[in-house]
Amino acid sequence: MDWNRRPTSPLAPHELIPVAQPKKRPAQKRSWEQLPENAVRRYRLPENLYGKICAIATLNNISNVSHVAIQLVDYALYQHYQGNPEFQLSTRPNPQGRKFLLAWKAEQSNWNPPQNKLAPDFERGKQKRKEKVLPGEYGGKIKDVGLRLSTTRLRLKDLADETYLPISDTLTFLLLKAVIAYENGLFSLELKQIPA
Repeated sequence: MDWNRRPTSPLAPHELIPVAQPKKRPAQKRSWEQLPENAVRRYRLPENLYGKICAIATLNNISNVSHVAIQLVDYALYQHYQGNPEFQLSTRPNPQGRKFLLAWKAEQSNWNPPQNKLAPDFERGKQKRKEKVLPGEYGGKIKDVGLRLSTTRLRLKDLADETYLPISDTLTFLLLKAVIAYENGLFSLELKQIPA
């Protein structure tokens, strides 16, 4: 007997089973994903609003949040074009958001470029952003969300162009109104099987 060796504890039965290794598969190129209208696009939405959309998807046993977002936006666009006053967008001028053309004039002989380095934020190529927080129940921090809105995006873009608003702001407004209508029971979502 070897007295220098430490005694080992017996192995549990589950430790004897080898661990399955994930199989690395090449990414499948699906033709429908390659179409421009089906591409995943990034939108800036409040976290709480996105959480409500995810909750609606979970309650209805829908695995894809984009499908729920499409139906909510469709409902909101329908209400907007029917003239429902709750779903009408109104733009308010934002003096901080106006764009101005910056031009400068200087005499070349008097101009000496600074010898010091740029500020550290500009060296990295990134500027510090303040976290935008929206008021209200559906406010919260803004989050980049990837959604496939398919052909609904074109209708959304047309409405955004009419009102001179960014697409993300238009989408946030419509989703907010549609989620409130869903929570108040004004409409519901139901799964229908597509015939083969």
